[in-house]
Amino acid sequence: MKIEHRFEKNICIFQIEGNMVHEKMREFKSYLSPFLENQSLHGIAIDFANVGVIDSAAIGVLVGIYKRLEEHEARLALFNLKSYNREAIELNQLQNIILMYPTEAEALTALNN
Repeated sequence: MKIEHRFEKNICIFQIEGNMVHEKMREFKSYLSPFLENQSLHGIAIDFANVGVIDSAAIGVLVGIYKRLEEHEARLALFNLKSYNREAIELNQLQNIILMYPTEAEALTALNN
């Protein structure tokens, strides 16, 4: 799994390439950890355009990210999800806490409001 990030104002945008599965979650969590401590962030947006599949471990990590961000009133948004990844999140009834958008622009607009 390849992870890159950039900042747009007070939002950190992550691009992920590869599958988000149990074996890769430790690497993903350790990469994100310093950003979750940054209380000046308004949110984290994750680009799913190049994510193959996600499993239950990845969904658990996303919930953990949401909870950590919520502690300092920041939010999590996902964008460019393939239909099967969106369905995996919806099957777990998480669409009410994990924001999902078709595009980066829509995700950033929501996080900035």
